[in-house]
Amino acid sequence: MEDKISSFKLGKRLRVELCEHRDCGGHWDDVMSYVGPYRSEWIGRWDNVISVVKTYNYDETDLNQARVQIFANCNY
Repeated sequence: MEDKISSFKLGKRLRVELCEHRDCGGHWDDVMSYVGPYRSEWIGRWDNVISVVKTYNYDETDLNQARVQIFANCNY
């Protein structure tokens, strides 16, 4: 039986990439990236397809690391 990821929580100054393929390559929507602080109680189709989880330090004041997060719901 394979383990699944159904939720996650990130602290401040962290970024995570959830990858469908082991090399994190492929189509543009095969990788999801989130910056903390962030909490996800449900990750949709991703619970069945995540092969790799990569974590990084993240400094929101460093403009070279700038990110935008877009959410479908008002409570993200």
